[in-house]
Amino acid sequence: MSRAGKGAILAVLMAIVVASWIAFYAPRGSGPSTLSPSPNGWLAARKYLAARGAEIILLDHQLDSQVDSQVDSQADTQIGQENPQGEAGGEILVTGFPWSSAALQADPEPYRTFAEAGGTLIVAYSGEVPRGVEERFMTHFDVAPLRSRGKTPWGYRGWRRWQTENWELTPNPELSGAPPTLSIRPPAAVPRAPTAAQSWFHAPAGRSAGALRGQEKPSDRRQLVDNVLEEMGAYIIRPLADQAAVIFAVPTGAGQVIWLPADLFSNGRLGEAGNAGLLESLLAGGATRWSFDEYHHGLRPPGERATPVPQRVFDLFLAHGLVLYLLALWFFARRFGPVWREPTVQSGSTADLLRGLGTLHGEMNHHRAAGDLLVTRVQQLEATNPALSSALAELEPATHGPSLVKLAHHVERIRREHGSLSH
Repeated sequence: MSRAGKGAILAVLMAIVVASWIAFYAPRGSGPSTLSPSPNGWLAARKYLAARGAEIILLDHQLDSQVDSQVDSQADTQIGQENPQGEAGGEILVTGFPWSSAALQADPEPYRTFAEAGGTLIVAYSGEVPRGVEERFMTHFDVAPLRSRGKTPWGYRGWRRWQTENWELTPNPELSGAPPTLSIRPPAAVPRAPTAAQSWFHAPAGRSAGALRGQEKPSDRRQLVDNVLEEMGAYIIRPLADQAAVIFAVPTGAGQVIWLPADLFSNGRLGEAGNAGLLESLLAGGATRWSFDEYHHGLRPPGERATPVPQRVFDLFLAHGLVLYLLALWFFARRFGPVWREPTVQSGSTADLLRGLGTLHGEMNHHRAAGDLLVTRVQQLEATNPALSSALAELEPATHGPSLVKLAHHVERIRREHGSLSH
């Protein structure tokens, strides 16, 4: 086996090992779940609230369902309880996106009913361009998404800066007791605060549509087209205005709905002083019961098993399929046998044939041999004419194309001068 073949086999084996490690051992987050210790999880926020004396409830069922309650033995978490909608005052309900399961059966109406009954609903949006259930959630609460970040740069340095960028959110001057700044990962999209919303924290300055990296300010014609499409019911994501609200509260009935990025209270961000300060401010607002919607992150009552998509097995299947595809591509792309050319078919007039023959003589340097053959052939035809043969023998041999033509002229002249008998 050649060295290239051995290298290809080694590369394929390494790819299989890496794909297997990613599929089975690479750490993965489960979104803003209070049971997840990953950087995107909210386990630290739940532990912090429990340590501060808050009553923590993890919902393991749909919000509008009625199930029996069961108290966790750890005493800091109650699983399966739900505050009746008529007694929602003073309670905070938290749902965080993206949901990891049961997203197709989601109904946003019970969440609105909870807020209208006097509760506080906290919606932790993912920060990505909303799709599916998150999009329906925003549409139901009339908060259309705004594009808050440009496209990913192609260059490595630009991509590195884009990847490590950090947003420092500034509070509304009218908001009392707020932390001076909050630190979050720049979101790709944020919900648009309605007119009745109370703005809490703003995006950094210079984040208008014209200042977004990799994104140009839309022209007046484009804005007009977007307006028409939006009136027709199309899903249009408009750019974020400069210093627009990223965290805001919307009065809803007797309660309110608070919109904030899920990255704000994640395990990887809660260590920031401002982020923990805002969580403490929410706790100091008087609500001692915090209910977390864990049903949509896979939590189920005892005896009931969730049926999540076997993501890692599916990823491993895709990885092996890709490896097999690359092997097949390498196998069928290599050559079979020696390289050869199809013979060129010559066609055309007599002149083309003669030109081709002359070109062939020139490439093979047959001028001298052709000249000698011409003289020998004439001498054989004029064997009975010694004078003509002697004159032909004195001619200089041809060395290139013009000299061969000149030799042919001399041969014809000598034949005429010595009275050639051949025709």
